[in-house]
Amino acid sequence: MPRHPSNKRAPKRPTDPTLPKGSERILGLAVNTLGRNIVWSLSQRTARHGVLPGSYPVIAWLMHLGEATQSELSRLIGIEQPTMAVTLRRMERDGIVQRTPDPDHGRRSLVKLTPRGPQAERSDLRRCARRPETGRQGPDRG
Repeated sequence: MPRHPSNKRAPKRPTDPTLPKGSERILGLAVNTLGRNIVWSLSQRTARHGVLPGSYPVIAWLMHLGEATQSELSRLIGIEQPTMAVTLRRMERDGIVQRTPDPDHGRRSLVKLTPRGPQAERSDLRRCARRPETGRQGPDRG
């Protein structure tokens, strides 16, 4: 059956700079994709240092605070306590963090970065984070 041209007009483009209704989802998806690509890119550059993406926020907060409890880190980063416990155990196993008893509370421990490659490793990680992209494709752009 032959198709007849439709008399419907294409929707008018908005003249104001606001996003069309429902665009929040698209914007959210774009921000999420950008974030995942940044983490993927950084993980490619920090893998040789044995630092995994789940460790980035812990390292960043400990570099800022010096030391913190597991519950403080969990609250600051916004992940559940069991997930933080696994992350810290892995980081402790890899020599990235160490725990010491909290002198103010017998059942808590304080977490801090180890002197493993003291400032050299930290500056290597900073350099990795600041190094421009090498042009490799990310996980979703393959």
